[in-house]
Amino acid sequence: MVSGTDRDYKALVVRIAVGNREKLKGTGILYIRNLNERVCVFTAAHVISDCFDINGEVYLFLDFYDQKYDNHLIEGAFDKVDQKNANERWVYIPDSYNSYNLNNDIAVISFPWENWMKELPTYEFRDAVLNETVYGWGYPQAMNSKSTEIEGTCISITGKVGNVISDRYVLNYEAPTRERGVSRHDEMSGYSGTGLFQRENEKVYFTGCLSGAAGEESDGSRVWIISSNVFFRAIEKLDMQPAIPNSFMPYKQDILEQVEEFSEDVRNFLQDSVDTLIEDKKLLPSQCIHEKSIESADLLCKTDRKSCKHYWKGQLTRAICFCEILGLNPEELSDIKISDKQDGYTIRIEFLCTEEKVSRCIQLLLEKALLKKTLKNESGIILLWNGQSSVYYTKTIRRSEIRRIIVSIANTPRQKKKLSEKNDFFNIVDGDIEESNIAMIGMGELFDTVIYDGNGNIEKMRGKFNELIKDAWEVLDEHLE
Repeated sequence: MVSGTDRDYKALVVRIAVGNREKLKGTGILYIRNLNERVCVFTAAHVISDCFDINGEVYLFLDFYDQKYDNHLIEGAFDKVDQKNANERWVYIPDSYNSYNLNNDIAVISFPWENWMKELPTYEFRDAVLNETVYGWGYPQAMNSKSTEIEGTCISITGKVGNVISDRYVLNYEAPTRERGVSRHDEMSGYSGTGLFQRENEKVYFTGCLSGAAGEESDGSRVWIISSNVFFRAIEKLDMQPAIPNSFMPYKQDILEQVEEFSEDVRNFLQDSVDTLIEDKKLLPSQCIHEKSIESADLLCKTDRKSCKHYWKGQLTRAICFCEILGLNPEELSDIKISDKQDGYTIRIEFLCTEEKVSRCIQLLLEKALLKKTLKNESGIILLWNGQSSVYYTKTIRRSEIRRIIVSIANTPRQKKKLSEKNDFFNIVDGDIEESNIAMIGMGELFDTVIYDGNGNIEKMRGKFNELIKDAWEVLDEHLE
């Protein structure tokens, strides 16, 4: 049984036929860079490399089945190119491809984006992890005659990663499709080009495409996978590498899925808020990023945030909170400050998406002196913590608790001296709680306490937000504005 999430990724799978729709040649996996931008299919070069005519064209039938199992066919002549091309449809195969040993056995098939793709998921690129499980779906040759429905022949393949080298790895696979008289070669001839994925911490990583059998026929179920880094180098050359999304629309459903269907008031608020932000206020993902922000430090991010669904889901949550609830304009999102005019506090609000532990994160921030910006005109920083795998994603870490973390980091006189030299404003090791200038609020806590518990009522949500900030900062007066 395919889970709902896996069904989304199965919808990226394409059946590749040449010349005739029934003439199966292999499998591919769709890559979407951005809404309304041309897309790619990744596959193995040997699937189509020998199919080009004298004019350098190949006639392809690309069959997709979306999450509702509706069929979408891309059909037409594709030109063979050696670089990014302005033509509507083209195929790129690197010059380094070797048909004998299947080195660099990759092809990139490119064509214009279509509207049905707007609901499809994205993925990140990553090398496969040794001994871990990968999985995908393909169209094995052995199953091609068993059904008159093309979609019905899409079969899962899974296995363990072994023998990882620079540009490919061996997969010890399980694909229960082979019957008596069906060779491993025939089975793999349809699976060729199948995209393989790994999951970790609710993220999905593309690890590469199936190339061909590894070893002799007697070696059993062992195949080569061309690593995702080879495909990434190709799309870099083609100027189609991941980019900052051009819209928050792909993440709207992720926001709504945080709320049960019976919470109608909250769901209606979120639905209207996202539509208002995107359509009326013209909110763009690029407006959420500040080049001098704490989150701009790559040492705190282990993945490419440009294609990270969790990152943009967090940014959209932040935009809903600060623009729709507190009334900021989208252009103010990259530099948020809140003030208590009576007590003279000005606190910077920073978004921080990282899987680092809190203590390690604070240590790295201190070592790099990234917090020095608060010295002159600000009292401190409240970090909006978007580390979903951390227990603190659904908690508040008050200033007093951050102070204890700092004390544990600087637990010798020498460390205290080094800390004070790098952060001369940061006197909380020996000082009082009022001198502590960092607090954290988990993005899960922000969503649950402000949006969910606020039940879609703006005034109630605004009150919940103020209470949350005062609780994190501890000494703020009730006149927070």
